Amino acid sequence: MMERLRSIVKDAVELNLRSVSTLLTLSRDYVKALDGIIRTSGTQPESAASTPEQPAAEPAPTSVASEARRPPLLLAGEPGEQVVGAFVINNPSADNINFTFAVQGQLAPQDVKLVPPSVSLKAGEEAVVRVKVKLTPAFEPNRDYVGMVIIPGMARQVVDIVVRCLPAPPARAKAARSKTAN
Repeated sequence: MMERLRSIVKDAVELNLRSVSTLLTLSRDYVKALDGIIRTSGTQPESAASTPEQPAAEPAPTSVASEARRPPLLLAGEPGEQVVGAFVINNPSADNINFTFAVQGQLAPQDVKLVPPSVSLKAGEEAVVRVKVKLTPAFEPNRDYVGMVIIPGMARQVVDIVVRCLPAPPARAKAARSKTAN
């Protein structure tokens, strides 16, 4: 009887581990596919600007950098709101490093504010960089705007950003329409 109970527990644990492993693999594949969509959408018109950077970016997926890639930063809010997200940047080297950030993609530079816009880090230091986006009337509801923060000098030089303007709740949408009518 005890041997049968051990066998059942062992089989149940193995099943549980296989299920979790499958779920993690599925999640990883989803994030990779989403990353591919984010990277390829909206980049075609910027052929002159993207061409020099693409050769540097191609070796990364075949190396360890593909596993260390940051997930996209999702910022979502209603019209008129300011959405905020953040990422951490660190200096793993033994030298002091200055970083200046730039924004590219479907987001207009005037719509995105990086705080701080640049940072100096001593060896081993880290800093939090906040990304603020004001959801102006130019942002269409239920549409994703893809952009990226470029960090020259970092091993992982890009932080992907996805900004989504959510539809306003009915009461707010009605108030916004009445304000624009006046």
